[in-house]
Amino acid sequence: MVDVVLSWPAWARAQRGLGASARACLRELASLVDDRGAAIVEISWLAETTDRSRRTVWRGLAELEDRALIVREGRREAGHRAPSRFQLVRDPAGAVERTRDRMQSLGVVVDVFTGGAVDPDDNEGLRAVLVEACQAGWVGQGASRLAVTLLEHGPKQFGRLAVRQARFEGETVSNALADVLTLAWLEARASAASMIRARRPWAVWSRAVECAVAEESLASLEDRGAVTTTGVVPEGGSPLAGEAGELYVGIDELTGPFVRVIDALREAGMPSTLAWAGSVRVAQIAAHVSVANAHTMAARDATLASLGVSPTAARAWMTLLVGSRRGTVSNALEADQKSLAEQAAVVAAAWRKTLLIA
Repeated sequence: MVDVVLSWPAWARAQRGLGASARACLRELASLVDDRGAAIVEISWLAETTDRSRRTVWRGLAELEDRALIVREGRREAGHRAPSRFQLVRDPAGAVERTRDRMQSLGVVVDVFTGGAVDPDDNEGLRAVLVEACQAGWVGQGASRLAVTLLEHGPKQFGRLAVRQARFEGETVSNALADVLTLAWLEARASAASMIRARRPWAVWSRAVECAVAEESLASLEDRGAVTTTGVVPEGGSPLAGEAGELYVGIDELTGPFVRVIDALREAGMPSTLAWAGSVRVAQIAAHVSVANAHTMAARDATLASLGVSPTAARAWMTLLVGSRRGTVSNALEADQKSLAEQAAVVAAAWRKTLLIA
């Protein structure tokens, strides 16, 4: 039997049981993410593209977070709030099931008929469950109810840690989530006394898991001896197009000098969401074709076209990133700020012209 890995848009369309706003937001996010399922997106962009109010968008995103289909991380730029980083999670239910199997292998009876999960806002409820679990030697109803709590609320409670772990390890978010949830169970047992004494047991649990994940990452780093950015496998398990060992390009790789490109495009009037999504795609193309073919490939690229980027704008965007084929325009790493701003203005003008035609 061959596993079929759906594209992110196809995966989003396959999700069932979502409200209309949540479904619309998920499908729009899926059209913007890189191969790992990550994107930096403005709420205003989601509101405009889904034809919904900001308040309705927030409700839709909350539903997606409750379903553990997305993880939203706040960002800051130059000390100010910036568009959030969104991570799609391909198989949260699978991560929960793997965690359930692991806990049962440790002798935990996961029984949903033990009073239900403790709400993440209920610190006294969590304290009572921990006391009961400790007094019974981590067997019986207390331990079982804590396990149910972890399986129900863990994906949302510890989702951000799973995303960071996935980025560090170069693995899928679903696999990282199963590992983090397993760590969360072990930390609940190890830190139970501290959690019971604390004013906010949920906060102590979250902090303990965060420290445990950091220790795991350090141990992994020591085992590998060094961190490499080559050969990273995108979400879904298949390498990006190109030769083996080529640098993977995603939202998290556009750092340092590449941020100048994003800033220049935004200053030229392009929405931040499009500046990020388009730049990631242009960088992906540039990483896997020759400079001689890069501009033509960008102009023909279906992903850029789906973002509303015309062939003319795509060529100009490639010039902004890698320079012109004849060398008359410098690449983003070598261009001074004035030259960068001028070429970004060319890209933004070509993009706006497409909007007027549409």
